[in-house]
Amino acid sequence: MIGADLSKAPIYNALRGQSAGSSFLIAKVDNIERLYSYRHVDVFPFYIAVGLGKDELLAHWRQSSMLIGTAALLINMLFLIFAGKLVRQIRIRDRLDNKLQDYSEQLRQHNLGLQIIAHTDKLTNLANRHRFDDMLTQEFKRAQRGHTPLSLILMDLDFFKQFNDHYGHPAGDACLRSTAQVLATLIVRAGDLAARFGGEEFVILLPNTDNKGAMAVADRVRKTVEGLGLPHRHSPFGVVTASLGVATMVERGSFITALDLVEQADKHLYSAKRDGRNRVNGNDIAM
Repeated sequence: MIGADLSKAPIYNALRGQSAGSSFLIAKVDNIERLYSYRHVDVFPFYIAVGLGKDELLAHWRQSSMLIGTAALLINMLFLIFAGKLVRQIRIRDRLDNKLQDYSEQLRQHNLGLQIIAHTDKLTNLANRHRFDDMLTQEFKRAQRGHTPLSLILMDLDFFKQFNDHYGHPAGDACLRSTAQVLATLIVRAGDLAARFGGEEFVILLPNTDNKGAMAVADRVRKTVEGLGLPHRHSPFGVVTASLGVATMVERGSFITALDLVEQADKHLYSAKRDGRNRVNGNDIAM
């Protein structure tokens, strides 16, 4: 290249008027793009220029980029694999959670069913004696705290032994179910409870009900039972009837127990029987 005219070459134009610098230029002699760095020699009229091909210059960077890109790709693939496994685990956990919730709901329903069975009289489908005892204790304490009246009605079917002896126990069971249906139809207020007390006896718990209201409920029950018109050959009324005793706890300063309320209602029940049956007897009890 000695003696060649480079005055029109791109590098010469880039050198002109500058003491040092660098830039990408395409060489005239071989048309290859290079990064040229140049500098004017201080004490001589010379320029020194060094060119490094673009491919050669970027080779290390490309190699590093390939390594970094490959590593990044592998890391992304690992993340995708882990993410896929995580998604599968989440789906499995969600399915297990759903199954667990279903089992829990089934168990709750089963327990609720067992609780209902445990608190229900099998023959009449009314509350049983155990349920009544629990509710009486709760309502008695609530009435004491709130100073509200609490009424209790004991009911007994008249001459029921004679009914069973004459018509048979299946007919007696049917009579008890019909009576229970009367109570289930009439005792519908929230908080009230109708239960089978034992044998042919039934009990009605009426929270926040005074004696006058309880007597009215008891008489309505008596009339409805009589109105069923179930034949009873050994009854002076000719049909199945009921006697009822009512006791009401009201605030008067003295203290009684829940058992006292039951016993008082029982006394009124037997007084109703002594007075001729098919009637309602009762009065207030001081609290």
